[in-house]
Amino acid sequence: MNWTATKMKQLTALIAIWCGFGVLHPIPSVSGETGFYPIGAYGVSSVEDLHFAKRIGLNTVRCGAGKELLDAAKELDLKVLATPGTTAGEGFSREKALRTVIRFDHHQALWAWYLVDEPSLNRVSPRHVKEAYDWMKYAGAEKPISIVMYRSGRADRYADSTDILLVDRYPIPWMPVANFAKHINNGRLVVGNEKPLIPIIQSFNWENAGAVFDLDIPLRPPRYDELRCMTYCSLVKGANGLFFYALKQGDWDIRNDPGPLASLKAVLQEVRERLPLFKGEHRWWPHYERFGGSENRFNEALNATIASALIHVERGNDTVRPGDYIVAVNTTKKAISYSVTVPKGSAPVIPVLGEERAVKTEEGWLKDRFGRYELRVYGPLNGTR
Repeated sequence: MNWTATKMKQLTALIAIWCGFGVLHPIPSVSGETGFYPIGAYGVSSVEDLHFAKRIGLNTVRCGAGKELLDAAKELDLKVLATPGTTAGEGFSREKALRTVIRFDHHQALWAWYLVDEPSLNRVSPRHVKEAYDWMKYAGAEKPISIVMYRSGRADRYADSTDILLVDRYPIPWMPVANFAKHINNGRLVVGNEKPLIPIIQSFNWENAGAVFDLDIPLRPPRYDELRCMTYCSLVKGANGLFFYALKQGDWDIRNDPGPLASLKAVLQEVRERLPLFKGEHRWWPHYERFGGSENRFNEALNATIASALIHVERGNDTVRPGDYIVAVNTTKKAISYSVTVPKGSAPVIPVLGEERAVKTEEGWLKDRFGRYELRVYGPLNGTR
């Protein structure tokens, strides 16, 4: 019999289960699929949900690891983020994880494994998450392994137990949008540039989440400008993909809620049209910023009110041409006059993507006015490509 290295690892893992051994030699972690930018959502549990996800422009879904769903996802050219039949913690089942890995790790639709959700919030120790991660690797998992953090400030304790870090923060309407941007930034600082970081963006209504809060404010879903702002905050903070929570939650279904559905579809369409920008390379440049007065300098999270990034696009499309772009996002409700110095070699007149106008630079400064949660994409900066 011709045994592959993976089969040998899986056989050894079975023996370890039978004999009660621990993990012996975890294999190195693996990176995500080259060139693939996941645009996904939670709340998928049926083939019908998969078809809906495909129609609205998603390319990835979070669902269970079952043959029917994985096969259907493959036919629809969707990728799946799936649990291994168990979750990290004291109740983690090595046998279930091994059998799920053996059965599905090779499946073409499987994008990554979903090991644990919000471990610090749910009091799952870093040791238990690391043991589960090591076991998945030892069992032969070749697809990346992911965890989701709610408290990104504690992600450093779990950073060696994941190949992909997802961060969920659902601020609307009980926290400022700036809180979302802060936690995405924290997650990036934890994993650096070595591992993918993917935010999970709120698209649902907290009113449908049960008695989670004791608040005296009416709960609601994000408005379009808030959803778009969080999406571009993710871009500016260096996200390697986007997930949205959720298409379904409990008795709530976004298909029956026209407002959130319209907002999500509009944002997804824009992301797809501007995908080269979202997949672009973040570059540093020496720059200064002005915010129209010291009272406008900081947002509620004590970060800059306007979050900005310089992004290089190597391969463009009909919407986003190759070149360098400055992306700037107002993370607040305030209207702000914002100025930033542009990189050397930038054209004296720079187009604003998606708008029928351009902005003149004066002595190396680009100046514009931003409304609440408004964003701008300036470029290509050299104006020639």
